[in-house]
Amino acid sequence: QFPDDCEADLKAVADFCADRRVAAARSLGFAEGGEGAEVLGEVTLQSLDGGRRSRPIYQITDPLPDKIDAVVRGMYGGEGAEFSPEAMEERSSGLLEGTEKFPVCLAKTPLSLTDDPKRLGRPRGFRVQVKALVPAAGAGYLVALLGKIETMPGLPGEPKAFEIRLGADGTVVGVS
Repeated sequence: QFPDDCEADLKAVADFCADRRVAAARSLGFAEGGEGAEVLGEVTLQSLDGGRRSRPIYQITDPLPDKIDAVVRGMYGGEGAEFSPEAMEERSSGLLEGTEKFPVCLAKTPLSLTDDPKRLGRPRGFRVQVKALVPAAGAGYLVALLGKIETMPGLPGEPKAFEIRLGADGTVVGVS
């Protein structure tokens, strides 16, 4: 939930979920951080015990291109992916050794189901361009960057910006 969400919209989402017998909860994580998302986390954990089984869209042992194609076809309605020369070089360089069996995360524009922010609605028959492959080895997954996308680092619970202030003499304190 965001500060400018109106009650009617929040109720519409809750009713939509209820009509489909899907558990839902408001997340106040945007305003309150992790504590604001606890109720959503609890509802999510409870739903895991609900007897429904999920079906993976691909097998973890599938080759990397097949995993990406499965997500593009099964989730976005496209026909698959093409690898840029840079992404092909990353695959063959050995830098990704040991990560091809990781789950894959596709990072793309939030404005479209494609990698093109100008293709709105529910396009069909498209192919996405894998521009780069970024291992998140510690977390155990591989990120495929689709199209032109800017990435950002994660932020800590309390950003360092909170430590920046003006000193009594007008100098900036807290910036190294």
